[in-house]
Amino acid sequence: MDMSPAERIGLATSINSFKDTPYVSAGYEKMVPDLVFDQQGNVANFDNFSNIMMQYEKLQNEYISSMINKIGLTLIEKVSGSNPLAMFKKNALVKGVDVEMIFTNPAVAQDIGVVNDANMQKSFKTYKPDTKVAYLRVNRGADGMGEIYPVTIPQQDLKRAFQSFENMGDFIVSLVRSLTAGDEIDEFKYTKKIVDNAVASNLVRTVVIDADVESEANLKKFISKVKSSALNMTIPSASNNAYTNFPDSFGNPATVVSDADDLCLIIRSDVMANIDVAVLASAFNIPYRAIYCIYSFYKLVLTSS
Repeated sequence: MDMSPAERIGLATSINSFKDTPYVSAGYEKMVPDLVFDQQGNVANFDNFSNIMMQYEKLQNEYISSMINKIGLTLIEKVSGSNPLAMFKKNALVKGVDVEMIFTNPAVAQDIGVVNDANMQKSFKTYKPDTKVAYLRVNRGADGMGEIYPVTIPQQDLKRAFQSFENMGDFIVSLVRSLTAGDEIDEFKYTKKIVDNAVASNLVRTVVIDADVESEANLKKFISKVKSSALNMTIPSASNNAYTNFPDSFGNPATVVSDADDLCLIIRSDVMANIDVAVLASAFNIPYRAIYCIYSFYKLVLTSS
């Protein structure tokens, strides 16, 4: 990894700041010297630093723990990107394994009739909102609380990392990339599974288009059908969602309207390969970012984010 002066300074500063974390002992603070570096990020005493570290396994373990918890988190955004569907991620759960989705139907107009005392009382009557609630179970991991990604660092790799400051930077990035890539690839699979399960459980509206993706005529038919579906989703309707199919649904259907800018097209790569991106984007009034973020799905789904 070619590090810029700012990145080199940042790495050296972070390594020095390990001593301020709860992950290191008093022995680490006393025995391990701070890295001395200039404005270009050139470290003058890395050899001295690495020689001391390689002599004591306990210091190595403290260093690795601090590195993953402090430096690793700052590098995740830089080295991640294995999940092309990450744009659909929302806020993280603080606790629990159930996601509550809440939606309130539009208010219904009331005709109070002619102006008199009896009818005017209708204006002060309590009209409860028609609020819909659906629950989704988050079940990643056997207990629904998540998974861990263990990694074993061979002594040979650790020795190579301590050979130079550049090697240390490469080592940290490769380690974090390994951990985040495993998580994001699985996350991608889980995201696809969410869509598959929703379709299989009839929790989304589906329209079957029986068309050969290599036929120009059928592709035009396909584009026309999806464009029609996209336009329908920008009109208030209870037909564009399957709320009444949720086990915990109640009362009236949910009347939903979606802004055109919030629509995203999830499309199979073999279909995408036969459709001009510009034509697709203009046909649905969907930004290029939404078109390019779509990859191999088992089914075609038009969804509102």
